[in-house]
Amino acid sequence: MAQRAEELSLFVIDEGDNETLLSHRISSDDIYRKQNDETYHSVNKETTVDGIKVRAYCPVGKSDQGRLALDVAVKALDIYKKYGAMENYGLITYRESELLYDNLYSTAVNKQRVAIVVTHEVAHQWFGNLVTMEWWTHLWLNEGFATWVSYLVTDTLFLEWEIWTKFLEDTAGGLHLDALETSHPIEVEIHHARSIDEVADDI
Repeated sequence: MAQRAEELSLFVIDEGDNETLLSHRISSDDIYRKQNDETYHSVNKETTVDGIKVRAYCPVGKSDQGRLALDVAVKALDIYKKYGAMENYGLITYRESELLYDNLYSTAVNKQRVAIVVTHEVAHQWFGNLVTMEWWTHLWLNEGFATWVSYLVTDTLFLEWEIWTKFLEDTAGGLHLDALETSHPIEVEIHHARSIDEVADDI
């Protein structure tokens, strides 16, 4: 059984760093360097009921904008724990637009987006190695479940949003595509990992 991480970090990555965004690979040296880089600042960490320390690393001057994501992540970890074991590998990376929220200038839609994205990515930490697809052919199961459960947790945290209405709006595109003659099975054979983007659509 994997050892539970003692700390989970939410990390904003440079949206211009296409290599990092495409590969989703950041070495531990890169993280250490950025954590100690003067252009990054850590939001005060919070701790889950289980004792997991959670912190958000944001560009200097934007640490307050990471507060919502930090709060959502801490609460999501506690909720997911009720459903089973967590396998926190310690780091989730985000674009600024999907982690930072400004109380004065961000829209309500942006607040919902941050909550849904954070709960989605934390969900991947939840079932991590416990429910891991054998190969990219089964990516639909991994992403489909993380998407569904992210709305479940967001609804638990923000009942007033009636988020299931948004879920229906967001998933309707897949139903419309699936109704066309050009539709395809939800499970598509992937022969090379580099082909993933070719089959990623609303279905």
